[in-house]
Amino acid sequence: MSKVKHEAAECSICSQNTTRYIEILGGYICKACEREISNLDMKDKKYEVYNILMKKMWREFLTAM
Repeated sequence: MSKVKHEAAECSICSQNTTRYIEILGGYICKACEREISNLDMKDKKYEVYNILMKKMWREFLTAM
């Protein structure tokens, strides 16, 4: 795994500024949110919240095209 230095960016999920993130659909997801999403069970109540936030990112991406 390569270590890439990123500029600070705001997480599209939690709105925290971070330098450790992934870029997806023109937005950014911090490592903490990425880990939370990856380990989330579909039955968890947080699942729907993350689902809504990811759909929002998708809509913003499509609108910007």
